[in-house]
Amino acid sequence: MTPGEWVSDERLIELAWSPMGASRAALHNAVSRLRGWLHTSVDCSVALEYSAARYRIKVPPESVDVVRFRSQLADAEHARSRQERADHLLAALGEWRGPVLAHTREWIRTDPEVVNLEKSRLDSTCELADIALQTGGIEQALPYVERMAGALPYDEPLQARLITMLGACGRRAEALRVYEEVRAGLAEELGVDPSAELRDVHLRLLRGDYLTEPTPCGEGGETTLAFAAAAPKATPAMLPRDIADFAGREEETRQIGRFLRVSQLRKRVDVLVVSGKLGVGKTALAIHAGHMHKDAFPDGQLFVDLRGTGPEPLPPGAVLAQFLRALGVDTSHLPADLGERAALYRTHLSGRRVLVVLDNALDETQVRPLLPGSAGCTVLVTSRYRLLSLEGTRRLTLDVPTRHEAFALLANVMGRQRVTAEPEAARTVIDVCGRLPLAVRAAGQRLAARPHRNLAWMVEQLSDERRRIGELDVDDVALRTHLALSYEALGGEECALFRWAALLATSDFTASTAAELIGRSVEHTERLLDRLVQANLLEVCPLAQETEAKYHFHELIRCYARERAVVDSVGTVTGESALVGRGQPPMGHALASTPHCSHVEGRTLEA
Repeated sequence: MTPGEWVSDERLIELAWSPMGASRAALHNAVSRLRGWLHTSVDCSVALEYSAARYRIKVPPESVDVVRFRSQLADAEHARSRQERADHLLAALGEWRGPVLAHTREWIRTDPEVVNLEKSRLDSTCELADIALQTGGIEQALPYVERMAGALPYDEPLQARLITMLGACGRRAEALRVYEEVRAGLAEELGVDPSAELRDVHLRLLRGDYLTEPTPCGEGGETTLAFAAAAPKATPAMLPRDIADFAGREEETRQIGRFLRVSQLRKRVDVLVVSGKLGVGKTALAIHAGHMHKDAFPDGQLFVDLRGTGPEPLPPGAVLAQFLRALGVDTSHLPADLGERAALYRTHLSGRRVLVVLDNALDETQVRPLLPGSAGCTVLVTSRYRLLSLEGTRRLTLDVPTRHEAFALLANVMGRQRVTAEPEAARTVIDVCGRLPLAVRAAGQRLAARPHRNLAWMVEQLSDERRRIGELDVDDVALRTHLALSYEALGGEECALFRWAALLATSDFTASTAAELIGRSVEHTERLLDRLVQANLLEVCPLAQETEAKYHFHELIRCYARERAVVDSVGTVTGESALVGRGQPPMGHALASTPHCSHVEGRTLEA
């Protein structure tokens, strides 16, 4: 695949033995056997070299089909006419005998380098078809298009080109048969109708809008057919910029990467929901993974912040209008009906490989109209909620990063030299922030803006629980604002339980304890606790089968809940709940002696 280039031993182990890996001894044994085979069976000009934990195979470039293929594509880029370009494309496609590494393991066939090479073959085939339709060289190009279409029966743009070429060279009955096979396959395998482009090709075929001979076109003496391939569609690139100081999350990034690569092989739309508490880094991870694997989605990437935790979540109809504009649709006459608008969106995504990132989703109702309808597209959803009723999805629950990853994030934000100079203070800051990336980033940004301050100073600022949340509010990274949005979306009983539970002397408690605290049944209290868990304001820690589960506060969320216990005057609101009118909690429960019960302060003034 890459003759003459150095490849690390880790990369070779991953390719040969799967991402699970193997020992370097196994690699060395395999290399030894390969060297022996090369020595006895191959020309002496081929050699396997090793240096600094890397290997490369030295081989005459002209003897490698991949090199010849890429060389012809490079020559095609510099061609002086369409005919010359077509000749180079024909030569390039002539190097292919079948899929790349066809009889190897799945993880090799889904490797980005293999996927990109297959994509180059598909792109070259489509371009050759377009040139052939413009210049009249259909007979030469048709075998390559037929072979590629046979391998990709549901690639509708490719099938549209094949049908067009068959009709243009007089094979109308065969073209109609291909269309019917594609239509039946889409219906039976995917449950969808052909795309608008494919239906238009079929209609033109039925009307006989094809010429069997090319007609003159332009001053250069070149020719064109009466009906040529459809104009290329817009390719959206809506992903926000990748975060330069992104750190850690290697395992989660690998999981999403595997999901994105494997999804291209399935005959359905794959959806992955990434959920977790506020500030845990869901958006950053989705954007980072999207950039890493965007080459697997050559038809574009769509992105939207659904504002699910804000006061005004985006309605699906407005999002569809944004996406359709990005896909090149004239939105001046969009249908007002949500169902019709969603159907138009699915039509324009049909047959395309597009990554759709739906960030900060509120609920399933907001997400469903934004899901594509045909294979090739993949959807990443991030949400503070688990979206459990969203059908046919995979889920990744994001927890706080490891201490090592949080340390790397702090170093990236404020400077590695300053962090390594005070490692203990850095670890204390990370621990006080509960390893929450939003809080760690806020602390790092404050110190980055104050080079005269050290980490010990930040430890002192964060040591007072009354000021901790305020100290972590930095410009648009406002921890209290994010927490308030989640809190204010709760019902009255959930809010009250949230405040009361935070006043317990421990951050871990059972449903029975909470039920006694608020004077409700255990069953009713469990329902309230489940809603707090769904909102990622509480975590549930399952224990042994015979033991009652425990619920746990993240320390910063607990700090905020104690603030609200003071601000909202716990126990003074009237109503029907057993919480109402209770000026003091029931006796027998140890409540924390917390400074929040006297006052809540914001950030102190600084020199």
